[in-house]
Amino acid sequence: MIDLLTSAVIWGRTLDAATCLLLVALGGYLCIRSGVFNIALEGAMIFACFAAVACSHWASAWGLGVLGGVAAGVLVTGVLALACVYLHADVLLVGLALNLLGLGATPLLLQWAFDIRGGFTSPDVRPLPHLGLPGIDAIPWLDTVISGRTVLTYAAWLLTAVVVIWLGHTRSGLALRAVGLREEIAGASGVPVRRTRAVALLAGGALVGLGGVQLALGDVAQFSENMTSGRGFIALAMVLIAGRRAWTLLPLSVGFAVFDVVGLSLQSEGLPSELGHVLPYAAALAILLLARLWSRRRGPGASMPEIPRLRVVATNDLLGSFHPWPTSYGRLPGGAALRDAVLRLKSQGPALWADAGDFAQGGVISTLTGGLGGFTAMDELGPDVAAAGNHEFDWGTATVRQGARLLSAPLLCANHPAAGLPATAAFELGGVTAGVVGCTTPDLFRLIRERPEVPLAGMAGVIGRAARTLRGEGCDLVIAIVHDGVDWRPGPRGVRHLPARFAAAIRPWAHLVDVIVAGHTLGRWIGTLHGTPVLQPWAFGQEIGVVEFDSALKPARMYAETPGPPAPWHGHGGDLIAAARSRVVGTLARPLRNRLGTDRSLPAYSLPAYVAAAMAGANDCDIGIFGCWSIATGQPPLDGVLAWLDAGEVTEADVLRLVPYSDDSVVLASLTESDLARLRRRDDLAVWARAPRGRAAMTRYASTEIAAHLGRPLEFEPADTGVRPSLRIALSEGDRPG
Repeated sequence: MIDLLTSAVIWGRTLDAATCLLLVALGGYLCIRSGVFNIALEGAMIFACFAAVACSHWASAWGLGVLGGVAAGVLVTGVLALACVYLHADVLLVGLALNLLGLGATPLLLQWAFDIRGGFTSPDVRPLPHLGLPGIDAIPWLDTVISGRTVLTYAAWLLTAVVVIWLGHTRSGLALRAVGLREEIAGASGVPVRRTRAVALLAGGALVGLGGVQLALGDVAQFSENMTSGRGFIALAMVLIAGRRAWTLLPLSVGFAVFDVVGLSLQSEGLPSELGHVLPYAAALAILLLARLWSRRRGPGASMPEIPRLRVVATNDLLGSFHPWPTSYGRLPGGAALRDAVLRLKSQGPALWADAGDFAQGGVISTLTGGLGGFTAMDELGPDVAAAGNHEFDWGTATVRQGARLLSAPLLCANHPAAGLPATAAFELGGVTAGVVGCTTPDLFRLIRERPEVPLAGMAGVIGRAARTLRGEGCDLVIAIVHDGVDWRPGPRGVRHLPARFAAAIRPWAHLVDVIVAGHTLGRWIGTLHGTPVLQPWAFGQEIGVVEFDSALKPARMYAETPGPPAPWHGHGGDLIAAARSRVVGTLARPLRNRLGTDRSLPAYSLPAYVAAAMAGANDCDIGIFGCWSIATGQPPLDGVLAWLDAGEVTEADVLRLVPYSDDSVVLASLTESDLARLRRRDDLAVWARAPRGRAAMTRYASTEIAAHLGRPLEFEPADTGVRPSLRIALSEGDRPG
């Protein structure tokens, strides 16, 4: 027995047998990391074996045999991807059917192609080449074990390293892992879930096909019925044992191959052939049981995460999205789904829901109630604490103070003392005292009509003093809520997140707090800056950000969740939404979108350009100018789109949610050809013109910035028709303005 285990020939055969298992297991590993439990490995493998032998025979070339085997593996997993990823069939049933199909169809294909039963071999079936390794050939024992193996053996070792590095250290690999772990969060982050999963299955099918090629063309170039003998299931067991450690597939494949080769060799020593065949399966079962016992021996803390002592749950910039409005990629969850998601987290332990502002204003409710209805609806939603955003001041400071009295939760605004709102608050949750300081955006007075009586205090000084005070008062944790956040720009695949500006802004005080809840920019960041957790989930209620603190009150885990499924809002203002949705104001022949930097002058595609053209048409002007950021109240930019208006009927609710401003007035001014050329160069303005110069319609809000950009005073006069009436007129005409 010792001689058998130290035999170079036996170990050489072991590496050849391990290659087949390793390649198939790598394919299964990619599938399972994408979230698909692919039990069809056996079926894909037997089809690949047949295709490899058939193609190698017909072409008298091993290379075409490899291509045939890979194609067969991809085809089988392609069927699985189509059925399970796109048609939502049960993956276990489809996988079982493919396995049975492979075992039953290959004998029929064998008889049809070669008019033979049982097995097929021919001198025209070219085996895989065996490669000698320079330097290894001169080393006794190793020259027989390592050198002279098939080309796929060395390729399998290399592919193992590639898979490990790709999954752990590349953006696409991390996206695949995200799809497998939390597809809803991956989708909300802009990852195409179905496409990523389908590509992973096809790549896994290619690897399984290579495993079939190794089995069929490795040593004896032949095909026989049921030649896989359950190796696909052994590979599946290897994937389950490996867990998230792809590198362990290599030693596991060698271990199982040892049982296979030694079992066959022991038959010459009188061991029953049935016992030799069963050894690999017995080993797989034993290792699975040992792995389970080991995880239990390590205790519950090893197999399940510690129960968090406290969760901080973050949202931002709901902007009145209580109804699940349609988006360019689907539909918003809506307030009811958002509330249910937070309540579910709170049912699992102490949790504090902190909102970063711009929660009440925007949409139907606030626009039709002078701003106060949004506060009442937000109170029913139920956050524990919030910071004031700039849009909370849309109807003036007096309205903010009145709205704050409608909230059960404190509305904080430490850097704007004149607003009369508290600077900090403290909460006792499960024996933990959490102190909170909240600040509005430093650009507040650039974004609202009111002029300051007292300038805003510097955020660094305000938060620094508040954090020290809260610590001195016995707070275990300090949370900073700021209506500012990570910037972004449209990218080739969704958005590019740009944290540099925000990171510089928080640098002086980030180390003084335990977590930062951010917002305002409509970007996304679930991670750390300067070592401090930053929660800025997608806005409009699309996501909730969560940081969990362990028993030592250290951040143990950060993640985001997508509420769902979407549900209608039946709380305060639900009747207003329903009434507005029932009033049709016009129709669109094709969808309109607001994607920054694209289609800015084409009202056939661009929503800001459509509004600009509508303002010009309603006020008898040659030019219309509308800020792209002025119509950013529709959806988070998962795909780079800020607002979306679908084709078909457009309702009053659509108009109110896209143009929810307290002041939608339009002003008129004369522009020269040079003025128009300069404004067209700005990627944040939609400029529609039917003449090179003339009278231009623009929002009162944007007029001051436009005059400053042109560097000369403009004479403005009020227009007769505002933004919302202009939009209603254009939609009622049933075609595009201009």
